[in-house]
Amino acid sequence: MDGKRVLSFVVPLVSLFVITLIIDGEQFVDLILEISPFVLVLIVLISIIRPFAGGLRASITFNDLGKLSIVDATKGYVLSMYGSIFLPSAIGGDLLRIEHMSRVTGESRNVSLTVAGAERGAGLLSLIAITIVFSLLVENQLADFREMSLLLFSLSSIGVMILFISRKTKPESFIGKMLVPLAKLSNPFSIMKVFSLSLFFQLFTLSVPIVVAYALGGLEIALAIGLVTPLVAIISTIPISIGGLGLREASFVGMGAIVGVSSEIAFLCGISLSSSLVLSGIPGVFFQQELITRSGKSESE
Repeated sequence: MDGKRVLSFVVPLVSLFVITLIIDGEQFVDLILEISPFVLVLIVLISIIRPFAGGLRASITFNDLGKLSIVDATKGYVLSMYGSIFLPSAIGGDLLRIEHMSRVTGESRNVSLTVAGAERGAGLLSLIAITIVFSLLVENQLADFREMSLLLFSLSSIGVMILFISRKTKPESFIGKMLVPLAKLSNPFSIMKVFSLSLFFQLFTLSVPIVVAYALGGLEIALAIGLVTPLVAIISTIPISIGGLGLREASFVGMGAIVGVSSEIAFLCGISLSSSLVLSGIPGVFFQQELITRSGKSESE
């Protein structure tokens, strides 16, 4: 077992162990008991609908490059969530989704990679935008978050400029062959379409910790958690933890302390989001076999 794989297992264990030393166990249990059945049902519903929302985004985004049905796109998203349960970072499962999109559409992996990359880029911009909006809804003591988000948004916008530059590259050149699929997504309408879809998707998929925070601490705590959740989502993509587990919870606790959220509530928000993401990916165990079968047929041909 190599060092990176060991690290991806050690980080969650160490993070969760340290958190258990920080929080008040009795208070944490009391908070769990305070969560109503309605909130639990809502979390389950969000977890079930999330793959369909992700599939809708992928299908519409892919339409500029080929044809990907919403059903196949949803299966691909479930595979991605399933893979992320076992692979480093919250985006490790994208490898399965890229392969799945390539198999079901007949397009090259480069095209599928372009779509996944465009979604990730738009997702980053939407997360930063959400952070900026939430920073305007809370107290001025959180101005540092707003300034940092504005900086990140400005830097990320450079990526959009690269999209426009790619349209001017000669298709027959080496770089052109790599950027041709990207260039097809670089028109203003496509960019706004992917960004809008990503904004909706991120607001929906990251609503779980906000719902939990509102149920346990009211509107003020929910807004504070809403502020840090996009940043936690970005941090959880760092490939040092299986599926972002441990890293996600530790980020909630750490940043929660900055915005005045108790460690117990912040930890529970992290656990609720991780559990919801795992729940969304569980059906992937069935679609994985379908992907293996498709791959086998392709190789035999």
